[in-house]
Amino acid sequence: MRRAPRAEHGVVLVTVALFLPVLALFLVFVLDVGNWWVHKRHLQMQADAAALAGGGRFAECLSTAQSGTAYANMQDEAARYAGATDAVWNPQVGGANRGPVTVLFNSQTFAVGGPGPDDTVPGNACDSMMFDVKLTEADLPLFFGGIAGFDVVPAVNARARVELQKVRQEAGVRPIAVRDDSAYRCADALFVDDFTGAVLQTVPLTTRTTLPDLTTQFSNPGGAPVAMPAGPHLGVRVRLGDCAGNSETYADPVGGVSFVNVYSTGSAGGDPLVRSVSLPPGLSNCTPDPYFSTNACTLVVKAYVSFAAGAITSGPSQNVFVRINGGQATAASDAGGTYWTASFSVAWY
Repeated sequence: MRRAPRAEHGVVLVTVALFLPVLALFLVFVLDVGNWWVHKRHLQMQADAAALAGGGRFAECLSTAQSGTAYANMQDEAARYAGATDAVWNPQVGGANRGPVTVLFNSQTFAVGGPGPDDTVPGNACDSMMFDVKLTEADLPLFFGGIAGFDVVPAVNARARVELQKVRQEAGVRPIAVRDDSAYRCADALFVDDFTGAVLQTVPLTTRTTLPDLTTQFSNPGGAPVAMPAGPHLGVRVRLGDCAGNSETYADPVGGVSFVNVYSTGSAGGDPLVRSVSLPPGLSNCTPDPYFSTNACTLVVKAYVSFAAGAITSGPSQNVFVRINGGQATAASDAGGTYWTASFSVAWY
């Protein structure tokens, strides 16, 4: 009897009985929380893949006349990777032990749960240059449903976004991508007074053509002649817009225009016709090229001009002249017709 109170037989059984419920709760916690974490991480991978796949087709917004078609293509491509029921790739993990995945594009909120509305711009990604993907896996089943009073995780959410932005300021860096002017769908040529900035005349460039290299060319209908307004300080500025009143105007930093390419369908039977004006590469010592030089250099301007029949452009009997930047130009001919060249020096700032 004196030895019985000090006996340790059966102690292990009592310890196991006391701690078994705690161990069971830890097991439930590890399995269900671990399963939730795996689903959450895989859903994020699906959102990232979908945003990159859809955003990779932003270029179609620049070359497709109907941006709605481009946006539909972006959504179709993204859906292939998003993990929804009919996804081609990246199905959600878990087999039968998973909830349905809902995909929302350019939505400010998730399908179920999640935070309140964010800064996503709803609607066509080609207009906002923002492609946002929100995924929701609803009602994720628990392995040990009912123990904690509920059987499913109401919602697992993930999001990703691809966005194109303008560069506002840079110092010692260069962007890897910039917005192309062909993203704009409307254009006007503005004749202005360079001294006052007043707009003297507006010429709508309503003919929009996508070239083989996917750049966009604007022109007036049929290349019809344009009567320039009179004035000693005439400049040209190009206004590009989205056809909805939002526009930006581009011009030389000091006013006027850096380059005008003119084409006329008229015949050389009256007034002189300016066919084109350019700064040909290889004829100047500007670096890296005549249009974007980083050094003081000498430019060569080349202008194709057609005169009325009987005009003599060279020799002792020359009776027509062309001046470029105030200096006399020299005439020559090639397959494109008669052209005039002149050179002058420009400073570098």
